[in-house]
Amino acid sequence: MGVFTSEASLISSIIRMLIIIIIPIFLLYFISLLNKYVKEINREIENYRYTKQEKMLEMIIQTVVNSVCQTYLDDIYRQNSKITEEEELIAYNMIKEKSIKIISEAAAVELADKYNNLDKWLENKIYYYLSIEISSLQSSDGCNGEVFA
Repeated sequence: MGVFTSEASLISSIIRMLIIIIIPIFLLYFISLLNKYVKEINREIENYRYTKQEKMLEMIIQTVVNSVCQTYLDDIYRQNSKITEEEELIAYNMIKEKSIKIISEAAAVELADKYNNLDKWLENKIYYYLSIEISSLQSSDGCNGEVFA
């Protein structure tokens, strides 16, 4: 019986030692896996927030472009049947000025972090939506406001 007791004691000691080694390793792996998922979720939340703010800013720009088109460019086009580059530049500057007034400073700072050059992003969006409105103006009888499609 003494042999079985020492063998059982040895096996019991080996099992305890394995448990002492395996449990911390398992916990470290589990914690690192959990940290990975938390970081991924946080990144997705940030991306969602940026996307939501970007869509809000685009909607602001679209609204301002449509407003300037209806109040300024539409009248000029009806009078002259064309829009000069100078008139387009005046409209662009009006749109940029109004857009900047509407966009909150906090949203601008956060998006500037993401896009590095928010001013360039804003200019590109204004030119894009303004060109759509001018094209629609020249191909129809006025601003159609279909920028929101």
